[in-house]
Amino acid sequence: MAKTISKGGKSVGKWVKRDSRTGQFILGRQAFGSISSVEGIKLSRSMSEDLTRTESMTASRRRTELAAKYGKK
Repeated sequence: MAKTISKGGKSVGKWVKRDSRTGQFILGRQAFGSISSVEGIKLSRSMSEDLTRTESMTASRRRTELAAKYGKK
């Protein structure tokens, strides 16, 4: 059976958890990568570097940085 995560929410599959308060699903980087590869989506070198660079930031700071660069303008 696939390894699951169940931190504060209901486990639903490999590296995927569901937040019991909001009902939203949270994908880890590995699960997102697997889904993206099936869909034919590949990160650019620039985006991969940005994700690595922002890894140590707080969630809100990371969202702000990435939205500023990749968000709709």
